[in-house]
Amino acid sequence: GNARFTLIGGSQNPARGQATIRYSLAQASPVDLRIYSTTGELVRVLESGVRTAGMHQVVWDGRNELGQPVGRGTWFCRMSAGGYRSVCKLTTID
Repeated sequence: GNARFTLIGGSQNPARGQATIRYSLAQASPVDLRIYSTTGELVRVLESGVRTAGMHQVVWDGRNELGQPVGRGTWFCRMSAGGYRSVCKLTTID
């Protein structure tokens, strides 16, 4: 199968503790986008549901599911769309 989406990856924003994640869908697909710690713990669910074709941008505010700042560190963004999966690394600076 063809890749249904492209995960552009994370870029640090000037805003403290934020990371922008961009992805592109070739067609409308169910998207699941989650942030994990380096030890594999789920930190935050960013996207869950069907998204339209085209470019999308999600800002992670550096907080976990409880709304608490996670602090400085390295995190993994795992995305699935249709049957396709990808992972990118994010670094928070604060």
